[in-house]
Amino acid sequence: SILDRTREIGVLRAIGATQAQVRRIVVMEAGWMGLIGGLLGLFAGTVMAYHHVVYNTKMLTGWTFQFYYPYGMAIFSLIAAVILCLLAGYGPAKQAASIPIVAAIGYE
Repeated sequence: SILDRTREIGVLRAIGATQAQVRRIVVMEAGWMGLIGGLLGLFAGTVMAYHHVVYNTKMLTGWTFQFYYPYGMAIFSLIAAVILCLLAGYGPAKQAASIPIVAAIGYE
């Protein structure tokens, strides 16, 4: 979180990082979290859905179903997760970049 890294952000600003660079760093970290979280979510969701469709349905009802994976929806979901995380990271990034350098370095 930004509050936990206020001192680190202050040091970055003190050694010459601009506000735009700090904003970019924070927003890109949020984007990477969205990408990694989206990939892990797609993997876990696919495994659970496959298990449910193939094994649980047959065990509970005796019926068998063909598992279908909607690749287009998976890609859309991954892109949406990254975009939403980028947008969600912009507010904290703007706040982090606007903290005065002296106040950020002295923050505990």
